[in-house]
Amino acid sequence: MKKLGKVNGKGKKLNQTKWRDYVELIRPSHWMKNVFVFAPIIFSLKLLKVPELLSNTLAFTAFCAGSSAVYVFNDIHDRALDVNHPVKRKRPIASGRVKVGSAWILFGVLLSIAIMLSSLTSLNVVVVVGSYVTMNLLYSTYLKNMVIIDVMIIAVGFILRIMAGSVATKVYLSNWMLLTTFSISLFIGFAKRRYEIVSLGENASNHRSVLSMYSEKFTDEMITTTVATTIVFYSLYTIDPSVVAKFGTRNLVYTVPLVIYGLFRYMYIVYVKNEGGDPVEIVSKDWGIVSSVLAWFVAVLIFIYIK
Repeated sequence: MKKLGKVNGKGKKLNQTKWRDYVELIRPSHWMKNVFVFAPIIFSLKLLKVPELLSNTLAFTAFCAGSSAVYVFNDIHDRALDVNHPVKRKRPIASGRVKVGSAWILFGVLLSIAIMLSSLTSLNVVVVVGSYVTMNLLYSTYLKNMVIIDVMIIAVGFILRIMAGSVATKVYLSNWMLLTTFSISLFIGFAKRRYEIVSLGENASNHRSVLSMYSEKFTDEMITTTVATTIVFYSLYTIDPSVVAKFGTRNLVYTVPLVIYGLFRYMYIVYVKNEGGDPVEIVSKDWGIVSSVLAWFVAVLIFIYIK
């Protein structure tokens, strides 16, 4: 009886480990990126309107399922390359903890959920989420090997997140905000490429072939440029006459220092702490980044909703 109990206990532990592997595979921590779907409803003064909020939440959930499907596909496609990466080789598929066949089934389930939830919102949301998934499947199989284009695809992904929120709630953001989103996404993308070049050294191209076409100096230039354009675009957004008239306040300009601090803090992490491989880790765990993001969010809510 004791022996049977040990077997059952071991089997239960094995099942728990398996579930954790599947959860790790869909990367729920990366759903943080999908909060961009809520940007239109926040900046349209409709955050407290229940129908729009429910529609926006559906679009957000659909994007979470779609982005997780993309992560599963990417890990299936890159499993041979991930084995050579000091961190990615520990991922469920690369390490062999999740079989490829099981991963394909999970991919199909997640994609079906994304389409179903999108269709409950509107056909336009289906188109946007479908475009995001298609673009990233092309990225995983081909586009990630094209220098500069690979980072621009990542940035376009964030624009599509905003578009999903826009078509779900039928509200649209200022072009300055779209440019700000695109620019900050490029900054984060080039910071990640720099980290990969520095951390992997001569083996960088073995993990990602496009890294052979980048250099540390080039990524440094791109980081500096995109940080500058992000600050300019966001500053212009806060003083845009149409934005001031819409919110009835000029106070948004006082959030610019928070954005500048957040960007400079990220650069400090990249250049001084030699990190930057996982933006989600940085944004969610670095006290400086977390503090600036929360302070910015609270300030925006106060300035446009409370005044």
